[in-house]
This record gives sequence, structure tokens and C-alpha cells, in this order.
Amino acid sequence: MPSKVTAKAIGALPSLLFWVTTLICVLWCGITFISSSVTAHYFPMLELSDHMYVFRAWSVSIPVIVAMVILVLWHNRRPLPPRNYFFALIPLFFAFTLTFLPRVENGYEQEYWLGSQKHAIPWNFAPYNGQTQRGGSVFFIRVRGDELAPFFPQKPDASGHLILGKSTSFGFGLDAPVPKKTCDADRYNFKCEWKKGDYVYYLSSQAHSVPYDPESLLMPIVELMDRFEVEAE
Repeated sequence: MPSKVTAKAIGALPSLLFWVTTLICVLWCGITFISSSVTAHYFPMLELSDHMYVFRAWSVSIPVIVAMVILVLWHNRRPLPPRNYFFALIPLFFAFTLTFLPRVENGYEQEYWLGSQKHAIPWNFAPYNGQTQRGGSVFFIRVRGDELAPFFPQKPDASGHLILGKSTSFGFGLDAPVPKKTCDADRYNFKCEWKKGDYVYYLSSQAHSVPYDPESLLMPIVELMDRFEVEAE
């Protein structure tokens, strides 16, 4: 009697190993999927610029599919031979390794339009709020101070991050009146809005993140934003 129980227990080990491994794999890949989805929601450029994102994020689908296949086979052919469970471990380990794929940048550029002018902004500038079709009126990017160097003499306590914008008219493309002052600041925030040529440019930051002479940034910002202009196809 003990030998039969022992043999039955040993025979159940492949099944137990498979389902424990499947549970661990689903939990790990599921955490990776949630983390990747949250990152993609708040920082979509990180997703769009990474060749490996989709493989890491959707690795969770592999253990789910494998588990469903094994359940169907078990329902129709039970008990399953141990080799079925061992072979099913292979895609589980493959899914687990997918979550560790390194980031592979693809040089993604976000295309936005201002009127009939097309702009291609590299992903690392975090472009947002633009229009991907002709007739757009505004778009924004986020830059560090060193990306405007040597025009950005940072203060020792400055974080150095700026929000820059380009639009077809004042008020972020809403044809607002021309502001009385190019730049304005209070205790916490700083902003500038000015026109150069056919476009209006925008600068916004925390007060401690701007240099002592903020208007020295205006021309470098214009040059940076205009650098994104490309010919329409």
C-alpha cells in the first residue's frame, strides 16, 4: 500500500511542478505587464521608442495560453504523460526570460503638424499635446538645461527641466491677445511667450530652474524648436 501511494505521489510531481511554475510565471509576467502598461500610459515615448517593449509587456500571454492548452489536453486525455508537463515548461521559461530583455532604442520620432508645417521630434524630448494631422496649432516638449547649453547657466539648486512649446498663435494656438510682457514670474513659476517669424514660442518652468537672465534662452529655444521642422511628404 505505501508503495502505491509513493508511486502515485511521484507520478503527480510533473503536474505539480508545471502548475507551480505556471503560477509563478503568470505572477511575474503579470507584474511586468502592469509595470510596463503604467509606464506606457504616463511616458508613451518610452514605449514607442523601444523595440523590446511589446515582448516584455505581453510575455504574460504565453503562460496563460500554455495553461489553457494543458487544461484542454488534460480534460480530453487525462491523466497526461509526464513528458507533456515537461515540454510545457519550455515556453514558460521562455516567457520568463522575455521580461529581462534589455531596452533597444529604435530612434522613434513623433510627428506633429503646425498648420502645413511638419515637425519630427525625437522621443527623448518627450513631445506631447500635438496634432498628428495637418492643421495642428501647438505642441510641447520637455528638455533639460544641458540640452540648451551653453545658453543655460544653471543655479546650484536648479533641477534644469523646462517645458517648451511652439504654436501658430498666442494662447497656445487659440489667437489670444499678445501678452503685455514677454516673460512673467511669481514665487514658484516662470513663463515666457513670444513671437518669432510665423510662430509663437512658449517657455514654462519652476522659478528656481531658470537662469539669472531668462531672456538669454529665447533664441536658443527658437533654434531648437525650428530644428524639428521637416519637409512634408
